[in-house]
Amino acid sequence: MPRAVRQSAGLFARSAGHYTFISSASVYDELEQPGIDEQHPISKLSLEEAEEMTKGTAGPVNNEYYGELKFLCEQEVEKVFPQQSLIVRPGLIVAL
Repeated sequence: MPRAVRQSAGLFARSAGHYTFISSASVYDELEQPGIDEQHPISKLSLEEAEEMTKGTAGPVNNEYYGELKFLCEQEVEKVFPQQSLIVRPGLIVAL
């Protein structure tokens, strides 16, 4: 959730010189299209919409807005660690 990422990044801001955030390829709009790269359009949701939909809860009941929320989390990291963050957008992460 963007709120949690903002808070955790803020805790590290005074002591860490860099922040790496593992996001998700789910941030991209129409993810089923072949050939998606970093220039592909992003699915967006406003921070206000995210805060309203999750008010009083730990998060949305389902994963309908997972990608949009991940993108908002990326933005929170970049606000707290401008020019000092790495955002990684993997597809599946699988442990073997």
